[in-house]
Amino acid sequence: MMQNLMLRHNLSREDITEDDNTDNVLFTRIACPLNGRRACRWESRLAAYVTGYVFPMVQHYHDRKNKRTFYWFYGPKDDVQNCIALFRELLLTIATAAHLQYGGYARGSGASYCEGYVRGLPRDSRADPNESPDQIVSENALIHARTLAIQQAAGDWLR
Repeated sequence: MMQNLMLRHNLSREDITEDDNTDNVLFTRIACPLNGRRACRWESRLAAYVTGYVFPMVQHYHDRKNKRTFYWFYGPKDDVQNCIALFRELLLTIATAAHLQYGGYARGSGASYCEGYVRGLPRDSRADPNESPDQIVSENALIHARTLAIQQAAGDWLR
């Protein structure tokens, strides 16, 4: 059966390896500057949401240089670029909505609005009801194992 599948998909034994094949992944680290001197709690939670639920292969940390705060995203290059684009878009959308409704996004009701907005973002992935539970578990295990391997390789690359 394995040979039949390999022939059907034009694969060789070398294509199927036990390692996670992280040597072929191009990693990068890109900064995303914020406006203020320090990050608001909701901005940190938004970065954690984007890297945790939307782009799990990407990791982040924040740093201050001079009087600016930077969020650094690192991992596979394409994922990092897409993650930063989404992070900036959500950041701008949330801050603009808070500014229009409450006059700001850093303190008071505006900050509370932003916190609630980020907490209200969807956190669970809806599974197809037609899939069997065993199939869902095995696919999730494979995805989780690949994610951990990429995150470990990205951490090693960053060091």
